Amino acid sequence: MQAQDPVAVRQEKMSKVQFLIGNWDGKGWMLMDGKKEYFNQTEKVTGKLDNAVIIVEGTGTVPETGKVIHHALALLSYDAMKKQYRWTSATTRVGNMLDVVPEVEDNKFVWMINSPVAGKIKYTITLDNGDWLEKGEISKDGGQTWVHYFEMRLQKK
Repeated sequence: MQAQDPVAVRQEKMSKVQFLIGNWDGKGWMLMDGKKEYFNQTEKVTGKLDNAVIIVEGTGTVPETGKVIHHALALLSYDAMKKQYRWTSATTRVGNMLDVVPEVEDNKFVWMINSPVAGKIKYTITLDNGDWLEKGEISKDGGQTWVHYFEMRLQKK
């Protein structure tokens, strides 16, 4: 029995997230103290090394002033030897480094964070009629119930 070529495996796995590549622009909201706060969002997503690595840079701004309220950079890859995706990200906020194993399907990408303060946090990106639809949910009870606290819808430019 012959082993699969790791490069071919990686290419096949990364093809499931190719929909992210491009420049995206749109709007979103986040619950802050029970009230929806709105923001403008851009995501610049590029494939590198024959799309073996996808780099995602997102910037959120206040609609009225253009003030940056969120800035993040992430790398998405597939490790053929470990047989898992990797999502490594950082934000401008102190201590906000993340390295997780996301769930990936065709046109769907999900990652979770266990926060000692907030509980479980889950983000889901799907391709919805050509739009990047991202939803954030929080669970304070270990994943039994979820509260939808974040959403953004972006269009590819």
